[in-house]
Order: sequence, then structure tokens, then C-alpha cells
Amino acid sequence: MIKTVFIDIDGTLLDFNAAVEYSINSASRVHGVKLPGNILEIFHPINNDLWKRIEKGEIDIKILRKIRWNTIFEKIGVNYDGEKFEETFYTNISESAIPIKNSHSILKYLSEKYTLCASTNAVTSQQIKRLKNCCMYDYFDHLFTSEMFGASKPSKEFFDGCFERLGNPSPDTVAIIGDSLRADIIGGKSYGLTTILFDELRNKCESSLYVDYIVDDLEKIKEIL
Repeated sequence: MIKTVFIDIDGTLLDFNAAVEYSINSASRVHGVKLPGNILEIFHPINNDLWKRIEKGEIDIKILRKIRWNTIFEKIGVNYDGEKFEETFYTNISESAIPIKNSHSILKYLSEKYTLCASTNAVTSQQIKRLKNCCMYDYFDHLFTSEMFGASKPSKEFFDGCFERLGNPSPDTVAIIGDSLRADIIGGKSYGLTTILFDELRNKCESSLYVDYIVDDLEKIKEIL
């Protein structure tokens, strides 16, 4: 019987793509940096690659923030200090809190039935601020971040840290919900958790080895848990 639910934040509860677009446009205005119209198509592959490296333990978020915009600027031929741009971009991301459809509804539902835990590879202070900005923070019993444990999802060390703080429940009493096949689903299944992949656009790989359930609307989780 499921007693505890882990749920990811970016891409599952909060619309990261919308936050990125807002933050890029704002930072561009602040710094007077002219960016190409397809900047989002350039940003996302580079950003996704950096986060995959974090998940593999190759870099940490401090390195990501140091190189992210310098890498992008090098690719598009912009001569500007990427670390300075990153500071404004990151501040804007920290302030943004754009909920995904039905996120409040599912959090209310889950919080009334289970021990509810946010699990994220992002910075603790940033995620607390964003969850508070969109009135989600109080739904959670725990917030677990890679910063707390010095290890990122999907590593065993991340889940070891979470489970220790929960009093080491049996993994078969815990479910994880997230949009990342690698960080949330493969990481969770490898630890013995029930996995629910949130795939809003139905475009992610569906692997029966790791995905127990897949939903394209958070509201459908009520049919599972």
C-alpha cells in the first residue's frame, strides 16, 4: 500500500518552459543583449544536456550556472559575460511560479491521503521561494533537494538521503511522480518505488521496465493513487 508520494517540481508542477521564456526575455532587456528569435530552440538542448550531466554526477549546479549562458553565447556568436547574464536569468527563474494545469488540485488530493514530498535537483532556497510564490509549499510534508544530500536524482545516494529522513520506509510503500524518464522514473524504479511518468505531450519514451503508469494530465493520478 502506498503511504508516501514523491513528486518532482519543474516540468511536473511548475511550467519550466514558460518560466524560461519569461526569464530570458527579461534578462535580455536588462542587459541589452539582442538574442535570435529561435533562442528557446538553442537554450533547451544545451540546458537539457547540462542537467543530464548533473544527473550523471559529472557536474553540479554551480558549474551549470557558470557555463550555461557562456556556452549559449558562444554558439550564437554573442560577445557578452554569460555569468553576469546568468545571475539575472537565475533570479527571474527563482521568482517565476507558473503552475501546470491541475497541479494545485492534485497536490491538495495527495496531501490529504499521503505523506507528500517534493523531490528536485534544483537549489533548495530557489524551490522554496517558487513553491511559496504559487501557494504550493504548504501542501508538502518534506522538500528534498540534491543540495541537501550532495547527490542528484537518479542516484541511490539521493534516495538514501530522502528515505533516512523519512525513517526508512519500505520502498514498496512509496510512489514517485515526475516528467524525467531518467531522474524520476528510472531513478525511482531502481530504488524499488512505484513510478508515474507525467508526459503531457505524450512524446517521452515509454519503457515498461521502469514506467508503472503514465499520465498526460495530473488529474489522472487520482485514478492511480
